Amino acid sequence: MASELGIDYLGIDTSLSPWGEESVVSAIERIYGIKFGGPGTLNAIYKLNRTIWDVSSQFRVTGFNEVMLPLAEDEMLKARAREGLITFSKLVKYVITCVAGVDMVPIPSGQVAFVKELINDLHAIVSIKRRSVGLRLIPYPGNEPEVDLGDFGKTPVLDMLR
Repeated sequence: MASELGIDYLGIDTSLSPWGEESVVSAIERIYGIKFGGPGTLNAIYKLNRTIWDVSSQFRVTGFNEVMLPLAEDEMLKARAREGLITFSKLVKYVITCVAGVDMVPIPSGQVAFVKELINDLHAIVSIKRRSVGLRLIPYPGNEPEVDLGDFGKTPVLDMLR
């Protein structure tokens, strides 16, 4: 297709990304027999990423090529957040195991002042793992525990201090 369009082919992104009920969290729980957010989660994410990297070594790739955990896009990840198994701090911690970043996470708009320090924390992780990470936060001005994000549905608002 690239040659037909007269453009360079840069590769494909082999990332495992959720959409609604097609949950990365469900896949990790089934494959590795853990409850996502509990003990063993870091190891399970790492093992799945190793598999993705091994498979993607056979192709020309671009992008993250990792497990993606966008809160608003994964219904099971939202469920684990509602159960208290997923917190903002845990999502940051999971970036260490080569998850692409803190992604699609609603936060209280009153906590926007903490974003600079979060960026500093993510910069430290980038320096250690020597790979880019993403950051997509959704400041929410309301006081409800969830926000309706339209096509993404109701999504828990995560306290950046937890």
